[in-house]
Amino acid sequence: MGLVNRVMPQSELQAFVSDYAARIAANAPLTVRSVKETVNQALKDPAARDIAR
Repeated sequence: MGLVNRVMPQSELQAFVSDYAARIAANAPLTVRSVKETVNQALKDPAARDIAR
């Protein structure tokens, strides 16, 4: 699924995370919410996800 796609020294981590969070926050709230919901649905067991619909 590609949840880990970067490895970096700990000394660079805080700056990277802050920049990444700022880029996410710059998007429209409904867009962020839709992406979060899509990821949450994709992580669910397919059988349980389909029954819930």
